[in-house]
Amino acid sequence: MRGMGLLYIENGDRSNDYFLYQPELRRVRRLPETLAREDVYGVDLEYLGFGLAQVEPAELESMKETTLDGDPAILLIERAKRANDRFDRRLIWIDPETYLPIRTEHHQGGEVTLIAETRRIENIDGIATPILTTFERPKEGERVEMEVLRIAYDAAIPDFFFSTLQLLKSQQHHTSPTSTESDHRR
Repeated sequence: MRGMGLLYIENGDRSNDYFLYQPELRRVRRLPETLAREDVYGVDLEYLGFGLAQVEPAELESMKETTLDGDPAILLIERAKRANDRFDRRLIWIDPETYLPIRTEHHQGGEVTLIAETRRIENIDGIATPILTTFERPKEGERVEMEVLRIAYDAAIPDFFFSTLQLLKSQQHHTSPTSTESDHRR
């Protein structure tokens, strides 16, 4: 994933757009929403703090102060608003100082289907940043570890990652969003 770029465009009136810049190919690829909705595609956008990327609406069932591994935490328990393949119930432990998720569990039909844990947080440019995160699907025995080697919050995404021409090429069969109907996120 080194050098990978991800552009997420929220569209109010249609499906969201996801674009992936792959440095080894030097090209932009449009990700189908079904792939972007996948829990473990190297990263889980929702877990990493892209709140607008939340693809399954949920409603809060309860919230309480608790501990996780002996440290203070806030536990949110949510229920999915509609049937979906990801979860019917979601538990999220949040660090009360940084408000970062430190553990998330997706439950489907009473079984834990995904566990995401923040293993290390560092302060970068004054921003608490998840540096080491694991994603696990216990039933399938899958485990993905993601480590952020470098992040620059103030650096612009290079033009060649997501130039207008590259985005138009990757959307050949799709309507190109306009600035009034989409909200660009980095």
